[in-house]
Amino acid sequence: MNKKRRTPRCPYCGGEMEMHEPLYWIIYWSCATCAAKAPTCETREAAYKAALRRYNGANRVLSLAEIDSRVGEPVCLEDYDEDGDLCYRTRTVTRQEYESHRIYFNSGRKWYDANEYLSTWRCWLREPTREEMEAMPWEMKHNEH
Repeated sequence: MNKKRRTPRCPYCGGEMEMHEPLYWIIYWSCATCAAKAPTCETREAAYKAALRRYNGANRVLSLAEIDSRVGEPVCLEDYDEDGDLCYRTRTVTRQEYESHRIYFNSGRKWYDANEYLSTWRCWLREPTREEMEAMPWEMKHNEH
């Protein structure tokens, strides 16, 4: 890797990404902090460019169906901390248990009740700005995608 190139940063948490080359024709970058993965490519150059490419569409709150479809991928989860203050953090979607209405994050170490979605917690496509959070009040319905 050319030493003058900047190390790709994760679009979800801002952590540094690392290049992986498990086979000579499979190359990708992933975040060392939250495990987000850039697209797999066949060359180092293409993989580097893929890791730097960003989606510039509007950030938004995800629907429950979108969260369920993102198993293994990071989302930005917004909820209340121990002091009752709103906060957000990057979490990886692990699985959803339909019988218990639980959605698990970070390999099952943390779960949230799907019945409380949009009232006590919600997930964003990527890390929201303060303006984005204020523009999307908790009681406001999000777009179903």
